[in-house]
Amino acid sequence: APVLAVERAAGSPPLLPDGSTTAATASLVVRTEAGAAVTLNGQPATADAAGVARFDGVALGYGANRFTATASDAAGNGSSATLTLVRSVAPGSLDTPPPTLATVSRGGDNPALT
Repeated sequence: APVLAVERAAGSPPLLPDGSTTAATASLVVRTEAGAAVTLNGQPATADAAGVARFDGVALGYGANRFTATASDAAGNGSSATLTLVRSVAPGSLDTPPPTLATVSRGGDNPALT
């Protein structure tokens, strides 16, 4: 089976000390055998002559983002690897996760939040 690793690409925004990022997108690379068929969360690619498949502009939602890569060599042998990137809110940023909305129900004269 091909050896497989998934990692942040060179030039990606730096990670915070806790290992998270504030970036909305990331560039990820999958390293495996040259010419291997690769997928990253179902998106297909083919590893180049150096055994690298690059995925640019990968969207990151707030919180944990799990990525699963698979690779298959010419003989049909396969392997998989995972990477989790955490997107957090930048300190002092106005860019925040969407709010959780409460519903209001009326019971008599006093509304109640649920």
